[in-house]
Amino acid sequence: MTREEAERIAAPMMLQYRQQYERGDPLGLIQAMRHAIMWSLPVPDWASEHALKAIEFYYTENGGAPGRGKTGSLRAKAKRDRIDRWRHRAADRELAMRQYGIIGGSKEAAFQRASDSLKHTPAQGEPRQIKRSYAKVEKSFKQNSDQ
Repeated sequence: MTREEAERIAAPMMLQYRQQYERGDPLGLIQAMRHAIMWSLPVPDWASEHALKAIEFYYTENGGAPGRGKTGSLRAKAKRDRIDRWRHRAADRELAMRQYGIIGGSKEAAFQRASDSLKHTPAQGEPRQIKRSYAKVEKSFKQNSDQ
């Protein structure tokens, strides 16, 4: 197979992997890198920075990275992103129930109900934290739809 053929075949797959990654699924990045290597293609531009970070992460202190919180490792970022998506789902459900008149109350009450539903889970948090996670995920959806 020529490089041109490989690029033509890989193009729709790479687009799919990019969309998957931008929706918050890191498997899209992994698949894009795997196919690029397997077919001797360059890593796509959208994945190159993330691929470099992943490689650096792997080689830093036996898979760890210095710092915690926002300056922490990719593992910590993935965990925060997963919690944000979990909180978003809970808040989105409560806001939809409010919007369609199933449950009344203000938006703040919806975030309170979402907070209550997440108690004793890794995604638990105060209503303000649920609201912040909701806004963060909504912003990422908007950015992805604008592209």
